[in-house]
Amino acid sequence: MMRFRWNERTSGEDTDRDNLDLVGLQEQLIRRLNETGKPTVVIIISGRPLCVRYAAERVPAIVNAWEPGQYGGQAIAEILYGKVNPSAKLAMTMPRHVGQISTWYNHKRSAFFHPAVCTDNTPLYPFGHGLSYTTFRYSNLQLNKASIPNDGKTPVTASVTIENTGNRDGVEICQLYINDVVASVARPVKELKDFRRVALKAGEKKTIEFTITPDKLAFYDINLKPIVEPGAFEVLVGGSSRDEDLQKTTFNVQ
Repeated sequence: MMRFRWNERTSGEDTDRDNLDLVGLQEQLIRRLNETGKPTVVIIISGRPLCVRYAAERVPAIVNAWEPGQYGGQAIAEILYGKVNPSAKLAMTMPRHVGQISTWYNHKRSAFFHPAVCTDNTPLYPFGHGLSYTTFRYSNLQLNKASIPNDGKTPVTASVTIENTGNRDGVEICQLYINDVVASVARPVKELKDFRRVALKAGEKKTIEFTITPDKLAFYDINLKPIVEPGAFEVLVGGSSRDEDLQKTTFNVQ
């Protein structure tokens, strides 16, 4: 049986819940508050991604609290007042609008080959994105081997230097992605394979290492058997899955 429901419409905007818009008049509230010129922070409490393009473009700060539980209020307050320096990263890709669904970081190479007509293909916030009260800089990504045999035993060690370039102590979530450049089946443009929490005092540098074992290079072939194929593998390390945030280098499996 089908049910029909009248929904209040405001300023010609659709408030149906078959989209990613904020509920009811919340979008208008954000706009009016921001137009006062007072410093504004948008706090989003939600169990799913929401379309917040206006806030992302014009509001000084957004805190995505998800569903934080009974101590959520205290946690949010400690972040807003600077008692805690946040370090969380997004565990999903945030689309710009409902027409961009579905969007994800580990897509196949052909997924976004054709550009969108009304907007760009980039997400509003990429997988792995997250800000804090300080900033971090990555440099000097190196591998201990340029090539390894395809024996299922030999690992590769990747090292990268992270510097806290701000004036506050902070924690960075360093992320390691792998790209199988050419394979016998369609492979993602990148896949998260490891991550590391790195605590850095203001101005401090640290060099951290990742061990890339053969299982991090494997995939299921056309016969659904795990395999590591010879060829080039790209190593990407940085603060999010966005290409501009990643250091890149390559090694080969012989």
